[in-house]
Amino acid sequence: FPAFCPSVFVIHVRKCRMAHVNTVHALQPAAGATKAVVQFVAALRADTLPAEVVHYAKRHLLDTIGVMIAGAAGDVASRAEAAIASVRAPGTIPVPGRARR
Repeated sequence: FPAFCPSVFVIHVRKCRMAHVNTVHALQPAAGATKAVVQFVAALRADTLPAEVVHYAKRHLLDTIGVMIAGAAGDVASRAEAAIASVRAPGTIPVPGRARR
């Protein structure tokens, strides 16, 4: 990784995993980390990603959904739902594993 420079954040992409990415993106701190990630992701194209990256992305997405559903029946989820219900009316988007929207 490049040495840290206080005036510039540098995102280093490992070439061994993403051979099609051969540039280092430099960002000004004012741009913000979230904006930097959004810009990076928006520039990605699925057809240019290696098959291994697509495979693991699908696997991680399914794992995340499974964990959300499994954890939805737990005490922590019930407490979180009660806390949210006390400050906000139900929305329109379903919460996996819960009746609340």
